[in-house]
Amino acid sequence: MKIRYETKLKIFIHSYGPVLLSATGFIFSFLVSAADGLVILFGSLITISLFHFLFSSRKYLSGFRVSGDYYTIYYFDRILTPHQVDIEKGTELLLIQSNNKWAGESSNLNFFIQGKKLSFEILEKRIFDFLSELNLKH
Repeated sequence: MKIRYETKLKIFIHSYGPVLLSATGFIFSFLVSAADGLVILFGSLITISLFHFLFSSRKYLSGFRVSGDYYTIYYFDRILTPHQVDIEKGTELLLIQSNNKWAGESSNLNFFIQGKKLSFEILEKRIFDFLSELNLKH
């Protein structure tokens, strides 16, 4: 499954942006011989960003198919590895749209399976529109 260049860029910024921004500030604070407090601040931000990056597992929705008794979901992880999962149609589905200053307009598709939440980030408007229409039909 091909992924558009714009979507790859959004995934990169969404995943690696906080780490790169913190590292840039950290390096800049050394170059301008900033106060120790600023160096500690950016060092802390890098640490927090790296922990978030290493221990979060975001899934980016790239395709959705309805067939028989299942939803087939195609998605990428943050290193752009394609995956696929089948979910039964009776599963509760929740579509959320929000505005995020960092990643532009971001939306989530959440499934609740046996009390556990399975969440997918939606970065393309055409997929969100398709899911909105599908949600209205059911």
